Amino acid sequence: MKEQVVLIDDERYMRMGLQKLIAEHTVSWQVAGEASNGEEGLRLIEELQPSLAIVDIRMPMMDGIELAREVYNRGLPTRIVILTGFKDFEYARSAIKFGVLDFLLKPCAEEDLVRTLDQAFAIVDKERRQRHLNTRLLEENALRNAFLGLPLEGEQRQLLERLTAGSICCFLTELSGSGGKLDGETALLHFAVRNIVEEMAESKRSRMHMVMLRHDIAALLIDAADTSSPPDWLERLAETLTRLLGGCPKLIPAREILRAEQLAELAATVVSNGTRDEESAVELEELLNRSQMLFQEWYDLIGEGNLDMLKERAAAEWRRLQEEVPSHAVRRCVYMIATALDKLSRRVMNEPLEQSVSLSAPELGREESLRELQHVIDRFFVRLDAWQLEHNRNTIRQVMEFVELHYAGACNLSAAAEHVHFNPTYLSTMFKKETGEGFANYVTKRRMTQAKLLLANTNLKITEISSKIGYDDPNYFTRTFRKVCGVAPNQFRKEPSS
Repeated sequence: MKEQVVLIDDERYMRMGLQKLIAEHTVSWQVAGEASNGEEGLRLIEELQPSLAIVDIRMPMMDGIELAREVYNRGLPTRIVILTGFKDFEYARSAIKFGVLDFLLKPCAEEDLVRTLDQAFAIVDKERRQRHLNTRLLEENALRNAFLGLPLEGEQRQLLERLTAGSICCFLTELSGSGGKLDGETALLHFAVRNIVEEMAESKRSRMHMVMLRHDIAALLIDAADTSSPPDWLERLAETLTRLLGGCPKLIPAREILRAEQLAELAATVVSNGTRDEESAVELEELLNRSQMLFQEWYDLIGEGNLDMLKERAAAEWRRLQEEVPSHAVRRCVYMIATALDKLSRRVMNEPLEQSVSLSAPELGREESLRELQHVIDRFFVRLDAWQLEHNRNTIRQVMEFVELHYAGACNLSAAAEHVHFNPTYLSTMFKKETGEGFANYVTKRRMTQAKLLLANTNLKITEISSKIGYDDPNYFTRTFRKVCGVAPNQFRKEPSS
């Protein structure tokens, strides 16, 4: 999914140059609009609400600093990168208080722009994920209140109407107290159950919400708008939970939801005496937040090919458990990290990690738990290192095949990176490491090889050859051919062996 960026600069050639660089050298951004002054730019931002705006500091009607202040004061979600000349740099820095992400000196170098856009994408993507997580928590809180018959605020009522439309509801009961591996570990039990349920739902692309109504009862609300019957994974859910967590959980069959008030009516049939464990609910929310943050951050680092940074982050998390986390909370945090690594293994390498963190040994202390976690971390990185080595080789082969098929057309780094689903900056570094030359040079050499064949074996005009190998400008082709081959195209045609 690409993020939208708008370009606001009174110099048309600058906007054209930026648009070309973004199109050819990034896969995460697309230009959604342009404006030639600050007031027009502000209207554009209000209309499109893009993730990013690249804004010149000196413009008529409203300069870049004023624009950044207006975006900030109006609470618009757009982040700002300011284009500035060296003499204006100190003035530009005053915009930091308005949430400006970065500053680019004009004229803007390609590598600086790409680096800034990569960093901006990481920031806005993280903010979007946090908004998604916050929304999920709001939805589940509204559902919990509805199931338990608690008062609902206006926003919660609107959420319920959207969530319950076309849904079915079922309940998991007897989740604890029957000899399960996590009896007495309420927050960890809820976390483990949720991960298993979500994994089964995601494998079948089922949209689902799960809320804990009590320490031993969970409610599942499943989107059934596209099907007339409950998803088949529900039939295996109780047996899977028993196999992985022990105990004797039961699944109360699903019922279609026609109105939001049904939630409380259905819950009343399974929830009798007893209250929610508020402390466990807080602990569960903390585990879910931390797990989601770790998974997304580490998944992004793998996507960037930055395994060294990933190893540093994993080691830092291990040290945090050793030095900062209270002893009573270490075991659940260890399980949470192991679960995140297992989820990464499934998402990236398409196979489970087969984590060995014990769920049936609550008496394990800090050191024993940390040793178990270290074994999981070590095994994950052994597998990831081997996967990346093979994956990189396969990727380079795919890139070379892409060049072979597309060198006569739009064959730039951005297109190649999008083809193999890689970050362009990382792909450029990896390509040079694996092949010994840069991507652009590789494409140029392939084009020149084809040009030589056409010059030596056909009577095509130089303009025709230029077009056939991907150059719109024959003069640029001629200069490039002379630079690479040492002679002009016409001279090579006369003396192909030169």
